[in-house]
Amino acid sequence: MKKLLLLFLLIPVISFSQYSKKELKKLKKMELKIVNRGLDLDATFVPYSYGTYKTGDSWNNESDWADAMFTLGLEVGDYSSSKNTVTFNGRYVFDAKDYGNWTGVIKIQDLNNNNKIVATISYRRDIRTSLKMEYVIRELIKSNK
Repeated sequence: MKKLLLLFLLIPVISFSQYSKKELKKLKKMELKIVNRGLDLDATFVPYSYGTYKTGDSWNNESDWADAMFTLGLEVGDYSSSKNTVTFNGRYVFDAKDYGNWTGVIKIQDLNNNNKIVATISYRRDIRTSLKMEYVIRELIKSNK
């Protein structure tokens, strides 16, 4: 009986062991909100950040999002552009917009379904760390179940 009680006490510790208490506190402050209408997690995601440059800041987060997706097992594609045309090599466009006032929105569009939005992610707080990006992707994956 004591072993069973000890096991139940350890379950919350084990489930959050990938983050420290300090990291969890920061991640909860992001106020992450995910609306997911069904993604094929075996499909290819293309990080695309048209317009995510903040005023006076040359930060572009496409490669950071690609790294976070790849780290967590998602297939990552790319895109090419010429004149007024953008060609995506993947199924989903992961369009991240950072508004610079501590808020951002990510739209995920399905290129196989008339570019319909299939998921959105909104957040507060700065998200420019790999820890936070990986947390967002991990939560997106969880929301798909």
